[in-house]
Amino acid sequence: MGCSQNGEEVNKSGNSPMKLGKYLEKNLCQIKINDNGKHGLGYFCKLKYKNNDIYCLLSNSHVITEEMIDRGFFEVSINNEIKKIDLNKKLFINDEIDYACIEVENYEDIEFLEIDGNCYKDQKKIYNKKEVVNASINQNQEIEIKKGNLEYIDENNKFYFNSEGDMGFSEGPIILNNNFKIIGINCGYEEKIKKNIGIYMNDIIKD
Repeated sequence: MGCSQNGEEVNKSGNSPMKLGKYLEKNLCQIKINDNGKHGLGYFCKLKYKNNDIYCLLSNSHVITEEMIDRGFFEVSINNEIKKIDLNKKLFINDEIDYACIEVENYEDIEFLEIDGNCYKDQKKIYNKKEVVNASINQNQEIEIKKGNLEYIDENNKFYFNSEGDMGFSEGPIILNNNFKIIGINCGYEEKIKKNIGIYMNDIIKD
């Protein structure tokens, strides 16, 4: 799996889109929704809860179907390998804000992304007007990196952001700051306002 990107740098600390793409080869995965080739995207992350590390797979709730839940597992493809994800462990789904969090094993071959520390402190204002990064897998099976700007986070923990150019962010759920730390989940592009809407990670952590 390769990497494509718009722009050459994410920030001045040397964290380039190509570097991020290589890192995400062991993180970003395609979730098999059905046998007709339909896939969703998910990413592996590490949450802090009561001083313990919890290893999870995060995605949008519309990706995790009732059929998957009834079956008790689903498959993901990551870096040309197939993993079976057990849904009999802890599973949290919130359809209202469109996220799913599934507890998984601490896989040795997975790079688990971390949550940005400011999300735990619920410091919304620190992200205003800051650069964000979105990642997805395109039709050529390349990890695609897009940059954007987070405009603000509202009182309901929704944030509004846009990307360079007029095409909007990609469909990938992952939203990172420029230090490659998770700050939220992308929930979609709204054509009327020409912005993407996402969920601030603090709303997921507190659940």
